[in-house]
Amino acid sequence: MNFPEKMSVRAKKLFDELIEKAQDDRSGEWFTQDMFPNLFSVNSEDYGLEGKLEDRSVIIRRSIATDLMLKAMTDGENTKKTFTAEIRDGDLLLGILPMGSNGLGKVFPQYLTDDELRASSITDRKTMSIFSHNSMNYEKLVNCGLRSVIQKCDEKINELTDNRKDFYTAVKIACNAVIDYAHRFSLIAKEESENKLLSRERQSELLQMAAIAMKVPEYPAENFHEAVQSIAFFHIALHASMNFVSLGRLDRILNRYLEKEIDKGRALEIMECFLIKLAGRLNLSSDYLYEQDHIDFVSSFGMHPYFEDQKAGVNNFLQNIVIGGKTEDGQDSTNEATYLILQAVENVNLVSPGVYVRLHKNSPEELYRKVARTIEKTKNNPSVINDDVMIEALYRSLIYNESDENKKMSC
Repeated sequence: MNFPEKMSVRAKKLFDELIEKAQDDRSGEWFTQDMFPNLFSVNSEDYGLEGKLEDRSVIIRRSIATDLMLKAMTDGENTKKTFTAEIRDGDLLLGILPMGSNGLGKVFPQYLTDDELRASSITDRKTMSIFSHNSMNYEKLVNCGLRSVIQKCDEKINELTDNRKDFYTAVKIACNAVIDYAHRFSLIAKEESENKLLSRERQSELLQMAAIAMKVPEYPAENFHEAVQSIAFFHIALHASMNFVSLGRLDRILNRYLEKEIDKGRALEIMECFLIKLAGRLNLSSDYLYEQDHIDFVSSFGMHPYFEDQKAGVNNFLQNIVIGGKTEDGQDSTNEATYLILQAVENVNLVSPGVYVRLHKNSPEELYRKVARTIEKTKNNPSVINDDVMIEALYRSLIYNESDENKKMSC
């Protein structure tokens, strides 16, 4: 698999800007609570609800808080400080990760009542005590779109008469929030395309990006650019709402779209932009340790305040990508997207996101050679996992009683 072994000009520009920012104090980019409206003053009818929001379940209030966060991220006044509604010069993907992560300026609209906050404090937990090592079903996202999820939620809401409908109501609100976030970025891109100082090529790119954002993640992706943009929007929304989850096996998800692409160099450029975007909170200096936050009481693991290794906490955690490995039936899953992602990792060479390649005795020799070359060049990525050892160990220790049947994905 031959891909360009050097960052594109646009990716290099984005990379250089990121490295410069990563060496400064970026605490000025944090959100503050005054950037959000009081959730309990929000009109519940705007979300198709009746009554006061404080009388609704926590899960519904949290979904509304997600919408408020995403609206704050695309607010013109807020972005003068947070930069979350920016479109970086030359970037091919829309959306900006806010400066909120493990030990680095986590802020989210308050959705708990005073009584709930008092109750949670007894267990040394609060709304910032969120930490996860799961990954969502991005395959379903790009193949089916969020509109299909909303339609299924409507069906369940109409079926149910008990409190279980709150779950589906919350999912519907959150999905609509992500769709609206993408649509707002579409308008931002369209407005920017009207800047007469931009080249015609850049104006055309912005209009294309605006069209993509009006389509995904609401509807299924049809090409590689749309698939990566869909994942980027949803991943940003998850992290912005304190759902710190990883990206999973992206090569398996993206390969069907990559196979359709004629311009593989363009696909690589999109992947380089994607990796740089995920590294948006990069921290390369300890000079501003105190200014750039420490873990507040009960804000992470329910422990006393402590200084965290921010460079590790921000740069390596929570955004892992896995490539290679075996399929569910034990076959090798290496594909063209495996090599594309590896090449992008080699070209960009950032510590975030963490990239893990799964190897086994039947992995192609070409993949072994490519992994070795990438590690030699980056001195850091990817990490290697031995599927022959790990799958058996996990199976024996965790899932030996579970059914071997694999459920088929459906929209």
